[in-house]
Amino acid sequence: MWLLGKALKARGIKMVLSGEGSDELFAGYLYNLYCPNETKMVQECILKMNQLHAYDCQRANKSMGDWGVETRVPFLDQDVVNFAMNLLPPVSIRHTSRWSKTRKMVVARSLQRNCT
Repeated sequence: MWLLGKALKARGIKMVLSGEGSDELFAGYLYNLYCPNETKMVQECILKMNQLHAYDCQRANKSMGDWGVETRVPFLDQDVVNFAMNLLPPVSIRHTSRWSKTRKMVVARSLQRNCT
């Protein structure tokens, strides 16, 4: 990420949008496919969100900040976090991989509707 910041600065880019928090919120990590049930997956998402500030966001801010590039994290907007954390797994979805794909599909469709 530090090298990316250097390249962005060289091109005169002063601000970037980062995807930090999206995998944590929407169960986007591959290992989420192996969660035993939806409750465990939601608990894992909450755990990851609680730890996010200490690692991922801090690394992004420091790496980009070294080059004077501002990093914004739209997936960590309070409204987005509240929306994602209130997406309860439907009772009909029993298999974790389907649940993960469903959560990511919500994001994809929302972005498609609002960005085109």
